[in-house]
Amino acid sequence: MIYITILLVALKAHPVLSILGCILFGIISQIGFPKKVKPHLLKFSIVFFVIIIANIFVGHFLTNMLIDNFGEKGEAMIVDNSKTSNQYNNESVYRYNVMIKPANDINTISTYFLSSDFNIIHNDSSNKYSYPSTGIKFNVKYIKSYPKAFVIIANDDSDYSKQLQLNKYSSEKSSIENQLKMDPENSDLKEKLEELDNKIHEIIDNNSGNTSEDTKKLQLNKYSSEKSNIENQLKLDPENSTLKKKLEELKIKILSINNSNFAGELVAIFGGKGTDSGKLNDARYITIDSDDNVWMADYTDGRIQQFNNSGEFIKMIQINADKHDSKLIKGLVADMNGNLYVSSGSTIQKYKTADGSLKATFNEKDYYGPLAVSKDNNIYLITSSAIENTLFKLNSDGTILARFNNIIKKVNKDDPGMNATLALDSSGNIYIFSEYNKKIYVYNSNGEFIKYLDLNFNNKDTDIETISIDNNDNLYIKSFNGNYKFDLNGNLLNVLPTKNYYSTAIDSRGNIYMPENGDIFEYNLNNPTQK
Repeated sequence: MIYITILLVALKAHPVLSILGCILFGIISQIGFPKKVKPHLLKFSIVFFVIIIANIFVGHFLTNMLIDNFGEKGEAMIVDNSKTSNQYNNESVYRYNVMIKPANDINTISTYFLSSDFNIIHNDSSNKYSYPSTGIKFNVKYIKSYPKAFVIIANDDSDYSKQLQLNKYSSEKSSIENQLKMDPENSDLKEKLEELDNKIHEIIDNNSGNTSEDTKKLQLNKYSSEKSNIENQLKLDPENSTLKKKLEELKIKILSINNSNFAGELVAIFGGKGTDSGKLNDARYITIDSDDNVWMADYTDGRIQQFNNSGEFIKMIQINADKHDSKLIKGLVADMNGNLYVSSGSTIQKYKTADGSLKATFNEKDYYGPLAVSKDNNIYLITSSAIENTLFKLNSDGTILARFNNIIKKVNKDDPGMNATLALDSSGNIYIFSEYNKKIYVYNSNGEFIKYLDLNFNNKDTDIETISIDNNDNLYIKSFNGNYKFDLNGNLLNVLPTKNYYSTAIDSRGNIYMPENGDIFEYNLNNPTQK
């Protein structure tokens, strides 16, 4: 039976070659063999052709059963996946590369399967297949002499199987909750809902001591479901303080799971989506003043709001439009002398942090961009376009002390330096990140190029998006794959929460502020764990 299984799997893995080979054999058998055996060979060719066609569409039912009964046990993991050029039922076919660890062997086996193989057994549905995520362990049965022939087990005690159960129960629970909205007194529905809740809690509780990625997903599903339920209740009872408190607890639980690799803790969440005082509409630029107050700028409406480090709203500044009637904010920074600088269009506006009053407006021809402030309270700003990138150094009165034209292009003529951002270290060195080629350029205070900064991402392919540096010369990187803290030699110090912020700021106590979707998240970064 092992050889029959291998044959069926091999035929399905190469359907076109199998069909062509069968047709070619049928033709050759009618030309090069004696008359006496030709009818038998033709019948064999026809039967084999039918088997090949049937095997392509429904053969997995038979091969799955055979592998399950005669295969070896093992533990497996999908290491990566990619889209192929093939399609099945108008859906793209994916290739999953897999490592299998045999039950009684320390050596691993490399193999793969296609999403069109349908190699999941003991599945609830014959029409719906949910494959494990990359990096998630699951149990398999496989043919030792032909590892391509293996099946994924969907009804054991693995985390993958529990995830499938949880998805099933959560879907059923959602359906019943919707039915109860129309029939709230239905006792049968209430009883069924309670049963499903118990099943979901049982799965979670049985994994309470497990910190695997699968378990995190189980917990996230549970808390997210509870969060959604409470949010629906708050729509009917928006002033219920008990529900509000429970909702905040669930938000923090979800954040804690998402950021379990982060050496730090969540301190506060403040702000919130909106246009009222203390609410944020399109929060992008953030800075910390000399009193550790937080200033947050909305991009489009020209609003800048001040919060204390506990998240309490203090005041709001409405910036002036420039000569082109623009209030778009492109940069925000506070110095240690009680001044707040805002770049908007062709102006830099200077405000007093104490009362929010406008002190001065610096007008130039350039459209200014991101800002940074040095320890001697000089202002650095960068402008960048498809044809030019220029770094300016100004004093607090707006006088230009230095101008470095084409600061990126002079180092790398192939980099236009569009959408560049900058940061300064305590020695006055300038770090410019170019979004165009994802490089960090390092210059001294005279604008002379020193080096490209190489970051040790532990061999992880990371696409940088923004940079910032705190007063202790720690470098913060937001990337497509995550957020990180480095020293200025490029060594990774800490994995940060996975917030999709536009800019970030760090106060004198070592707390980091990360705005996302209208909220500002404050985390404590003390005592980081070296990675």
